[in-house]
Amino acid sequence: VNVLGIEELKDSSMLHIVIETKNQTATCPQCGMNAKLKDRPQVELNDLTSFGRKVKLTWIKRRFTCNNDKCSTKSFS
Repeated sequence: VNVLGIEELKDSSMLHIVIETKNQTATCPQCGMNAKLKDRPQVELNDLTSFGRKVKLTWIKRRFTCNNDKCSTKSFS
């Protein structure tokens, strides 16, 4: 993953860490054909700890779709 930012939230001692998945290209796990980027949803996890502190993690995923119309895999990350 790439770390995009780390900040201390002002109203608490909680850290906010923003990461993204590194892979910018992918191949379909079913048929092996090149895939295209479908979207980049953000997932937030709030019940983590790191360095003895509470952490809010924002993960910007990459979701792909297979380019092969005959493949049964429509979406994967």
